This record gives sequence, C-alpha cells and structure tokens, in this order.
Amino acid sequence: MNKFFKSGLTSVVVAGTLFTGFPGNFGGSATVDHALKVKAQTQSHSSLDLALVNDEKLIALLIKQGKVAANASDATKQKALKDYIALKGKELGSDQQNDPLAAKVKAADADKHNTFNAFTENHNNGKLQGSKTHPNPVSESPSPGVVKSGKLLTLMVEYSDLPHNNIKPNETDNYYPDYTPQHYEDMIFGGMG
Repeated sequence: MNKFFKSGLTSVVVAGTLFTGFPGNFGGSATVDHALKVKAQTQSHSSLDLALVNDEKLIALLIKQGKVAANASDATKQKALKDYIALKGKELGSDQQNDPLAAKVKAADADKHNTFNAFTENHNNGKLQGSKTHPNPVSESPSPGVVKSGKLLTLMVEYSDLPHNNIKPNETDNYYPDYTPQHYEDMIFGGMG
C-alpha cells in the first residue's frame, strides 16, 4: 500500500510540474511588449467587431477600388486598412446631421411603422374573428354562350382492376345503370354538359 501511495504522489508532483511550467518560462519583456502591441491594435471604441474583419479581403478591396496602390508597402496597406475600419466603424454622431438621406430614411421608417400600426389597430391585431354576415346564395344566370372555340382532347380509360359497368349504386352519388361512351360524350359535349 505504501508503495502505491509513494508512486501516486510522485506522479502527481511530476504532472503538476509539467502542467505549470518551470519558473524561467514566465514572461520576459518581449512577451509583455507584444501583448501591449496586440491590445493597442485590437482596441476599438466602435460597435465593429474586429475579430470578424478579414484583413486580406479588405486590403484587396481597397486595392481594387484604387484607394491603395497594389505595390504599396505593407505599412501603407495596414494604415489604409486601419483608416477604412475607423471610418466604417465609427459611431453615428455629428455625421448623421450632415447626411442628406438620414431624414428621408427616418421619415420612411416612421411611415412604415405608422402604416403597420394602423393596420393592426383596424384588424384586431392579427386575430382572426370571422365574419358574422353570410354572403348571398348563388343564383343561376343565363350562360353567355361559348365565346371561343378550340380543340379538346378527351380520353376514355378503362382500368384493369375495375371492369366496365361494375359500379354499384351505393358507391357513387351519380349512379347510371350503363356508362356508355355516348353517356360521356353527352356529359362533356352535350347541351346540358
């Protein structure tokens, strides 16, 4: 038992040493400077999330738009990128007053909002209430006659699993004792069809 305890304790000490590192591994001036540099680069006072910004694609876009030369130095490209991100990510403030479209956009949004409110007030907030009135019953009117003429293809099909004239009176509401081809012609092309 004592042997297992000593080997277990030794394993814990060795594992603890490996996971925590050695005293010489903790920070030098280079890592502190790097951390400050990264913090300075990523700090932003806007609502733009810099973790989502694809630097390479934005630089390619700036080159394509002609705002940065393709053969410019990396420092120039990074400065142009930083300026572009600052421009796009800045909060709306005094620029909103100078924007000629801001008033029109705000008015259009207000109009849309008022239209929606008027609709929901007049229509019970979207709840279906049902109509209490009943429409007039359908009345027959004389047919205006056939205005157009055309060709019509009709097919009479007999199915192998249902032989001819085997429909019983209790299987349909429109029972006829004999369903002949003349019956179908009269039904489709006749005066009562």
